[in-house]
Amino acid sequence: MKILYEVLGWLGMASVLIAFGLNSLQKLSANSLIYILLNGVGSAFLIVNCYHNQAMPPMVLNIIWLAIALTSLWNYRKK
Repeated sequence: MKILYEVLGWLGMASVLIAFGLNSLQKLSANSLIYILLNGVGSAFLIVNCYHNQAMPPMVLNIIWLAIALTSLWNYRKK
């Protein structure tokens, strides 16, 4: 089971970094569904990993990150 938590952590990290990198290179808009989903899924995976590893500060950061992504998704849905 430990390997699952590690895989989720790595996938979450990659997802958030891909979203950030593509946005920084102007290949992906911060208002796009892909960007929002990459951040949301990535932060959710990181929350699971941080909880498992009892890493509270990054877990709180990712809870906030997920809340922002969910708010963005809600606003995107309303468009």
